[in-house]
Amino acid sequence: MKSSRANNRPGKIGVIMHGSLSHGVEVKLAADQSIEDIKAGAFVVI
Repeated sequence: MKSSRANNRPGKIGVIMHGSLSHGVEVKLAADQSIEDIKAGAFVVI
């Protein structure tokens, strides 16, 4: 993922469809994201 912000955080990877922080969330990936680049259990900022 390319850095798109001044604080070196990656850009938006998708939109949360539903879920919870305690049980996990379902995310619809952005069109420019590849499923192969996303790691299960990776930390994200919500």
